[in-house]
Amino acid sequence: MNTTRNLFLAVMALLLLAGAPAPLNAAEAAAKGPNIAIVDVQALLTESSAAKNIQKQLQEKRDALQKEFAQYEEKLRTNEKSLAEEKSKLDEAAFKAKRDEFEKNLLETQTLVQKKKRDLEQAVLDSTSVLREALLKIVAEISEDKKYDVVINRQNVVIADKALDITPQVLEKLNATLKEVPLKVKAQ
Repeated sequence: MNTTRNLFLAVMALLLLAGAPAPLNAAEAAAKGPNIAIVDVQALLTESSAAKNIQKQLQEKRDALQKEFAQYEEKLRTNEKSLAEEKSKLDEAAFKAKRDEFEKNLLETQTLVQKKKRDLEQAVLDSTSVLREALLKIVAEISEDKKYDVVINRQNVVIADKALDITPQVLEKLNATLKEVPLKVKAQ
């Protein structure tokens, strides 16, 4: 019986010794809470070097398209004016044929302009996607290095301690890693 009692006490002592640190660590972890960071994705998508480069390229492409569209518009105005002048000189069938040709050109030009605008918008989306992927990779690296349990987008946070914000570190790393992203617009 003494052996059984000693065995029982030994097992209990082992359980107590083995189990003691776990509740202490769990209590410490619960008291400490999760390791959280906040990142302002929107700010990074506007303030990073790559984002500014995309915006610069976009403005250059828009300006070029505006000039091109102005040329189309001027050509259409000239054709419309010429058509109006010829109205009295042409018979009804000839005038209708020229008017139909003008309307066809107008529709083709409008379609071309819309396509070029869509292609530019798609190029911006594609470039921004490359930027977002690089940003996500950097946030993941920082999160792994600093052992963050959760990284939350700033737009989802109402109030937080500024010490939780890792946006400056992400911006510094992003600017060092990705200075520009080409804006690839489909050739027409």
